[in-house]
Amino acid sequence: MEPVYEVNVGHVARVMANFGFSSLLLVNPKVDLEKARKFSSHGVYVLDNAEVCRFEDLKMFDYLIGTTAVFDVSSKNVLRSTVSPRFMADAVRRFSDSICLVFGRDTTGLRNEELEELDMIVSIYANSSYPTLNIGHAAAIILYELSRHRFEDAETVATEEQRSRIVQYAVDLAESSSYPEYKMPIFERAFSQLIGKGRPTSREATLIIGLLRRVNQTIKRKNQSFSKT
Repeated sequence: MEPVYEVNVGHVARVMANFGFSSLLLVNPKVDLEKARKFSSHGVYVLDNAEVCRFEDLKMFDYLIGTTAVFDVSSKNVLRSTVSPRFMADAVRRFSDSICLVFGRDTTGLRNEELEELDMIVSIYANSSYPTLNIGHAAAIILYELSRHRFEDAETVATEEQRSRIVQYAVDLAESSSYPEYKMPIFERAFSQLIGKGRPTSREATLIIGLLRRVNQTIKRKNQSFSKT
């Protein structure tokens, strides 16, 4: 929104490229885009393809999400009622319509009348003594949250069968080590919850299963050897 510093525009273009975004709209820019190129690094293509528009033009999007450093924890101040970047990102994953992120001015942010046009407002909760982030830094945090699920989803999470095998091998190991029988149900439940919260990938689960299986086999062989002697 009406950027006045070339460095900020360049940095926004750069972080957009970092996280795989390419559609940049500049609302009534006050900057020299040629000068901004040196700050965009490998995101210069984002800057070169940027479009200049008016704030009214953003209404072509189905959903407008704005940012503000000025928020109010009181529910009475609806205009300054905000959500965190992570909450916003999780909500956006359920949307199928077009979405536009609206970053405020370098110096004064978004005005109240502009906030009224937004569907959601995001705030990055920083130290109260200095809560305003540079627009490039704010963009990096928000775009990271939006793209985070791509990297998380890229890793295949362990299947239910793999998680169950990990728990079973752990239980077998506990039994082989003379773990108190009356504690076994609690141990099994706690270990199952631990694996569930950890969300191991399929590869990690395979490695854990292999280790626990080998340990169990080693203990059984030693026990058998001991019983023969």
